[in-house]
Amino acid sequence: MPVLLILVLPLTRAPIVGGAEPPDAIRGLLDEHADLLKKVEILRRANASRDAAAAFKAGDFRFLDTTGWGGVSGVPYWNRELQRQFGTHVVGTGFGMLLPPYEVHEAFLRLRQNYTRQYNHALWAKLVAAGNVNPSPPKRLPDDPNALIERLAISDEPAVYEPIYTPGPYAPKTDFRVVAFDAADKLATMGTRAFPTLVQSLSDERQSAGFGNYLRHTVGIACFRTLQDQVEFYPYPGKYLPYEVQFLRFDKPLTSQWWRERSGRTLKELQIEACQFSVAAAKAHGLTDLLDAYTKRLRQLGVKQWNPQASPFAALANVRDLPSHPEDLVPCLAMRGETYVEKRIAAARADQAWLRLYDMGRTALPVLVGSVGDAEVGKSCLDLIRRQLEPTFLHRGFEQFYILNKSMLPGWWKEHAHRPLAELRGDLAEQLLRKVESATFKDPDEKQWLLDAVKQHLQSLRAKAPESQDNSRGEDPAHQ
Repeated sequence: MPVLLILVLPLTRAPIVGGAEPPDAIRGLLDEHADLLKKVEILRRANASRDAAAAFKAGDFRFLDTTGWGGVSGVPYWNRELQRQFGTHVVGTGFGMLLPPYEVHEAFLRLRQNYTRQYNHALWAKLVAAGNVNPSPPKRLPDDPNALIERLAISDEPAVYEPIYTPGPYAPKTDFRVVAFDAADKLATMGTRAFPTLVQSLSDERQSAGFGNYLRHTVGIACFRTLQDQVEFYPYPGKYLPYEVQFLRFDKPLTSQWWRERSGRTLKELQIEACQFSVAAAKAHGLTDLLDAYTKRLRQLGVKQWNPQASPFAALANVRDLPSHPEDLVPCLAMRGETYVEKRIAAARADQAWLRLYDMGRTALPVLVGSVGDAEVGKSCLDLIRRQLEPTFLHRGFEQFYILNKSMLPGWWKEHAHRPLAELRGDLAEQLLRKVESATFKDPDEKQWLLDAVKQHLQSLRAKAPESQDNSRGEDPAHQ
């Protein structure tokens, strides 16, 4: 899914581990720019609206996402590149770049320059206070890939749905995030020798540093990005890779098959194949700038002439040629195939089918409801239904609060199919509010955050109700 890159400012000072409070000069700077800072409103875990760009231009910042799909979820590659080149950091990564007003950006850079350590994330302080951080690492990193994987974990606890800020240039070498990045760098120097260990560790759920724009920063994701960085070519600065041209996917069974079929190849051969896929994909999607970049990269790898139509990737040319009716689109969600390439092309087609079905809104719902029990596509159909009718922030660690599920959907839809989408969303949101109010949470702050998010969601639905009544596609910005 397309995502947004957003540069944001903290509205409050984050706790500093092992540091002091900001000096008076920084407090003065915060006060000086208080009004400007308030212009950027941070909604943690709130999904970005499709109308975010328009809202931003209009000065309405309520729909700008700052975590997960488009946010401050730990972006070491942007930060490292910009730090090397310009001595500054970006907080956020995604499909495009949205910048605050110039004076806000300048204030951000001044704060960043004057007090780098201010940007440590509150989660880090919680981990330290709870004693859940790993022991101090040795000064010298081990040479064993398995031991290096252990260094990717900044905590033995399962990864949380929270952003992990990239350490600043003054962070000590003993900072566990720095250790994780150093371990990843050393794994990368091992080349394909470390690939079996990286692939084997993709399902490791422990907390790691921020190796990309993901909802949770697990050790498994750190392993995947370490693998991907060596195989794939990044056409944009900051190692941002558009999803349409990615050859590898974060999926352990699929990635395991990829390596099983290619374990005897050299790294250069793996890079050539991945680049060829990206050339074919860029051509299929009409992404001219990416096509030029990947064609140039292919020449750099020693491939002077190559015809996508005479390759295993020929089927990518038709990846956007999809049926127009929901009944025919739903089967396209299945990822069928024998080889990795066949399954990867099927996955690309499934991505396009998912987007097409989502854009159909209400028109696709009867077919999706009728397919939730299908072994191949049922999970994707349920996800699509929930994305249409329930708030998307639930899939960020609150899945247990979804109202709709596979067993009750057919009967529920039969009873409510005649009602407008706006009414259905409102009813489901009210049920969600009651469910959250009656639930028991270990962390009271987490319950309060979720209650506030649901109430805000309900308020947005009520404000949009008149125009949503006539919206057959169901694209409510507050809902998305």
